[in-house]
Amino acid sequence: MSLENWYQEFPAKSKFDISLFTIALGLIIFGLLMIMSSSNIIGFKLYNDSFYFAKKHVFFIILGSIFFIIGLVVPHKVWRGYSLHLWLASLFLVFLTYMPHVGSIAGGSSRWIVVAGFRFQPSDVLKFTLILLIADFLDVNKDDIKNFKRILLTIGAFVGISVLLVIRQPDLGTSVVLAFVSLVLLFVSGFPMLFMLLLIPASIGGVIISILHNPYQLKRVIAFIDPWADPLGKGFHVIQSLIAVGTGGLFGLGLGQSRQKFFYLPQQYTDFIFSIIAEELGFIFTSIFLFIFFLYIFRSFLIASKVNDLFSKLLCIGIASWIGFQGAINICVAVNLAPTKGITLPFISFGGTSLIMVMFATGVILNISRYRESHE
Repeated sequence: MSLENWYQEFPAKSKFDISLFTIALGLIIFGLLMIMSSSNIIGFKLYNDSFYFAKKHVFFIILGSIFFIIGLVVPHKVWRGYSLHLWLASLFLVFLTYMPHVGSIAGGSSRWIVVAGFRFQPSDVLKFTLILLIADFLDVNKDDIKNFKRILLTIGAFVGISVLLVIRQPDLGTSVVLAFVSLVLLFVSGFPMLFMLLLIPASIGGVIISILHNPYQLKRVIAFIDPWADPLGKGFHVIQSLIAVGTGGLFGLGLGQSRQKFFYLPQQYTDFIFSIIAEELGFIFTSIFLFIFFLYIFRSFLIASKVNDLFSKLLCIGIASWIGFQGAINICVAVNLAPTKGITLPFISFGGTSLIMVMFATGVILNISRYRESHE
């Protein structure tokens, strides 16, 4: 089907939401600045280039811009026709992370595959395809939503297979995100609340089983409860992160003036970049950043509220819930309100696949915004 035929089949009602576009652009630029600041010391030590990670991030932004344009231009309802195929393809990519000489192991987890010299994390793709698949299924079955067995068993199969493959990497953080977003979509679609409440204990039980079967995850939980019990081991990340956050005070040490990036705080440009933000910019400017990030989520939900068809609404809410919840987990880890998860801060952290998929998903939301019934 040509692009012209796509537009004829799915005619848009308005221009895309410029407010959300501006917010996303601002977050991407801010993320680049923070990566330049947080990674310059380790970049110089490892590669004799202070801007090594910043240069790679610029490449990811360029590549992400291509995917953003695809998400923006292609009518979002086109993707639903391939929802099952895309989900199965992403599952296959996740499966490849277990294959010798294909999967790449780092930090005790096999979450990546190597493509043309670049590491690629398939679970970031799976987040979008699972949302797409569930949104399509719930829309098709919206008149039969109270059929407990059929709806729950089918959604349970989609989520269960996805989580099972991801959690064995192991990647508990992504598994929790997948389960949470699935519950949100069920709730929004009108699934009976009583059965929703039954799913929560089951999800918590799955998390507990995963922790008990993965010693390194159990150590992370222990470090979360009492990081000072092993200050030079599993508690080291948490302690150094809290030092960074506390050092920032009200106004911070100044952009580029972090002390913790001098090899005290590990993963300072990826999982713990929020700690550097707090240290360099302080409480006031960090709060402004959090407000802008919240505006992205709020604006996405506002867009969802102004589209009439359930599929578009669920797809938009699913993407916003994914990005918002993932961001919340990352920030909670940085301030020791959650155990370490190894999950990025959307738009901000260094990480090619994560940034590319978030930019693509933002393009999809902006495409959905073109189908609003009215302007604000």
